[in-house]
Amino acid sequence: MLPKEFDAEAHMRATRDTLGKLNRCAQRIKDVQAKQSQLDRLVRTREISERVAEALKKEDEKTLVGLTEEFFSFLGGLDDLRARTRIELERARVELERIRSAAKAPGEAPAVGRDQRRVSEMTDLLRGIDEAQRSLDMEMELFIVRHYLTSFGEAGEKEMALEEQGKRRRVCREFLNGVLKDWNARKGDIMKQVSDFDSSISDLRGLLRETWIRYAVGELDQKAYNKRREELEGKLSEIEKQSTSLRAHMEEVDTKVSACLDLLKET
Repeated sequence: MLPKEFDAEAHMRATRDTLGKLNRCAQRIKDVQAKQSQLDRLVRTREISERVAEALKKEDEKTLVGLTEEFFSFLGGLDDLRARTRIELERARVELERIRSAAKAPGEAPAVGRDQRRVSEMTDLLRGIDEAQRSLDMEMELFIVRHYLTSFGEAGEKEMALEEQGKRRRVCREFLNGVLKDWNARKGDIMKQVSDFDSSISDLRGLLRETWIRYAVGELDQKAYNKRREELEGKLSEIEKQSTSLRAHMEEVDTKVSACLDLLKET
């Protein structure tokens, strides 16, 4: 329960400060990931050797681990700030309703400016927190989890206190559980899209067969047949590409999730 003398202004300043720090941290993580993706591209195009790329990536590992710990810390702080923001929002709403209900005359305008402003401020703050908690997409979240877990062994756990080891695993497990929950929800939607694509593909193939039969029995001449066939094949090709892309995305994310789960078991 919040104290009676809750300082809303100080709370908003603290929340905005944390949001700023988290967003800056997220951007730095994105910059590291972009750099590593660029190194992978240079290796594929043989502009640099794999050995050189790995050496350059190694230089970023400590930075990435530090940024990940900061990111986890800011996220944890936001959970508490979000709860306090929601409580203050509900308090302001209740007070706003009380003032409106206490208006003596039907035409009397209640003095609700302060509480109306507070409701607006807290609503905006909650929206900012929600957006910040989604500042990294799922690919990026799995990227930092994988590198963070990998760093456990490389850092030499013998030099790390048991309490610190447990804390790192717990934070990482909780974060990964959140990622998995989001992925399972998104995966269900993607599978529905793939199913719809499969249905459309089946329908288009049926229409192609029907068009061929109509041509074979003389119902369509060569020109009409070619036009209809090209239209159907164009639609079919586009839908097949979309379906293949979604399946590849699911497989890629599932592979990364499994790799992270395996690392979590090993560490």
